[in-house]
Amino acid sequence: MQQTVGQKIRYLRHVRGLSQKDLAQGLSSPSMISQIESDRANPSVQLLNRLAERLQTTMNYFFIDQSIQQRNFSGLLLARAYADVGRFSDATLLLDQLDCTLMESSFADEVDYLRALCLLKLGDAGAAQAALEQLLAQERDKLKPALHIQVLLEYGRILCLQRDWNAALVQWRRAVQAGTRIPGEHLPELGQVYEAIGQVYEGREDWENAEHAYRMAQDHYLLGSSLEEVRARKLKQAEQDYHAELYEQAIFDCQACISITTIRQEAAAAAQTTIRRAIALGHTGQINEAMGILNKLKLNREWFEENAAYWYFAVAQVEFCAGNLDAAYELLSKQFPAGETASQLAADAFLLLGSILMKMNRPEEAQAFLLSARCWYEEGHDNSGLINCNKLLSTLYKEMGNYTEALECHDRIHDLMAAHWQDRSWDQQFVHLKEGISK
Repeated sequence: MQQTVGQKIRYLRHVRGLSQKDLAQGLSSPSMISQIESDRANPSVQLLNRLAERLQTTMNYFFIDQSIQQRNFSGLLLARAYADVGRFSDATLLLDQLDCTLMESSFADEVDYLRALCLLKLGDAGAAQAALEQLLAQERDKLKPALHIQVLLEYGRILCLQRDWNAALVQWRRAVQAGTRIPGEHLPELGQVYEAIGQVYEGREDWENAEHAYRMAQDHYLLGSSLEEVRARKLKQAEQDYHAELYEQAIFDCQACISITTIRQEAAAAAQTTIRRAIALGHTGQINEAMGILNKLKLNREWFEENAAYWYFAVAQVEFCAGNLDAAYELLSKQFPAGETASQLAADAFLLLGSILMKMNRPEEAQAFLLSARCWYEEGHDNSGLINCNKLLSTLYKEMGNYTEALECHDRIHDLMAAHWQDRSWDQQFVHLKEGISK
């Protein structure tokens, strides 16, 4: 059965989270909106056009066949659910079936964003960047603020892949500004932006700014609990409903699935950001506060059982910052035995073990751990890890009197570092290394 104009206004008002008073403000009265939604009054063309603008749609929305609208909307939500669980190929196939010309503009923008995200996850960064740039080329206020933040976040991540960190920071600061257009304090999208900013500052060893960014990220994340089984069941039901053309039920199931996914992602991100903030606090000398945060996090048994190794790594980092080398070494050597670099975390732990052993004046053991870490970073194409690892190896080789190896590490650093992110102190060390070799 075809929906009336009033029913479509009421439906979209609920989707946008507006009350009748919110919708009417400056345009009409809440009682008139109520009459229009209940089909007891017809809006003028001028009022309908202004209502469409406030509801972030076009006049066409009110006159498109309902079944096409529901198919497009449920298809978009199902594609989002696919993307949330890593099924990017399935999401792309579904997005290609949607008719964006019959969608309201904000939903069409979300289709374009989701397609760009899938392209990025499937390895086509160039096409993803072009799609995001096309979205950003629109008028500033055309994109919904939450979507604008997500577009800027992913665009910044692409710039980071190109090692253009300063440009990425510019995009993420724009995202923070876009966040000021959204009422309320709980914005998980901004949590992701602040976390990305913190990671760039952490890579630069700017611990004060990193800690501030991670603290801001924490403020925007919501801790939740594991709802994996419910999400899987809802996703399966949404697929069945969609293919059976039960679009209203598919929309309901997809919204439930996406809500569950959001809670899970925020919970994991909040814990991850808490760890990063504690490490940053350690590097700024606030040891007691850092340990207090980590001890509180350990009380979350479900999280700790899944992430014990990461927690011990963070504690070791703080102990290292406090100068407790023996305690840090003992924690890491138990959690990450020599020769087992099977993950990013293990490589980071080996990097830290190398630093500890250098301070403990055990150069041969330090070299073994650092070379293992470098091997993993090379295989994982982790340029930031490679830069830090080669810096330590260069210093270690210089202390051991092996200037040839030190110079090779230095050359690797210069090859890896982008021109706009140069550490000029290494240029001076380059001169000292050459003098050492010539002698």
